[in-house]
Amino acid sequence: MTVLSLRHAGLSLSGRSVVADASLDCRTGEMVGLLGPNGAGKSSLLRLAAGLWRPERGTVRWDDVDLSATRASWRARRIAFMPQENGVPPSMSVRDLVSLGRLPFGETGMNALRHPAVTAALAATHLDVLADRSAAQLSGGERARLHLARALAVDTPALLVDEPIAALDPEHALSVMALLRDWAHRGRAVLVVIHDLGLAARYCDRLALMRDGQVIAAGVPNEVLTDDAIGEVYGVTVRRLDGVPVPWTISR
Repeated sequence: MTVLSLRHAGLSLSGRSVVADASLDCRTGEMVGLLGPNGAGKSSLLRLAAGLWRPERGTVRWDDVDLSATRASWRARRIAFMPQENGVPPSMSVRDLVSLGRLPFGETGMNALRHPAVTAALAATHLDVLADRSAAQLSGGERARLHLARALAVDTPALLVDEPIAALDPEHALSVMALLRDWAHRGRAVLVVIHDLGLAARYCDRLALMRDGQVIAAGVPNEVLTDDAIGEVYGVTVRRLDGVPVPWTISR
């Protein structure tokens, strides 16, 4: 079942087109990876899909509902969103911050802190052992996992995450990608912005490749990440290790 659907969506910021005639589906039970060079429009498209920005052209729908016609509270109970950058209040513990994920459902205090979704999110991101530590004491990678845990704690049918592994070491990057794939395969829709072509090919069910605000290719990884497409979009040649593309040299 298609949960999120963008059709010919377009958006300009400060007079510059950031998303142009983009169409994309994200279905229940799958993880879709958004790929493309810096400035391709990935984060902007993700915000459109979350309903945080309204398209100037085209539509963004949740099933048969136009997101532009919904309230923020309605969207917050259906779509969890993790932005690329997020501040950390210094006075709050890890557990307190993760429990904020329950706010869309009116759950606060001990009801939120003890909610099974909060406990599960802490465990899934390996933050349960740091739950009582001040968030200000976390490393950059731990903070990245903290923000993901807060998004997981909302426990919504759709999860949209912007570069969740950018600050992570290889072990935790693999762990997070496996977690997101498992989250999707348990009946949710996951849309993730990612730069690592190898991890995208390995963990995502489908990929969408963006350039200049447009989705120029979408499908299963081996259909999207061809040598020609990678060379055209990224300007690099690749070598393949067990079939997985690895950027190797600059070609332009």
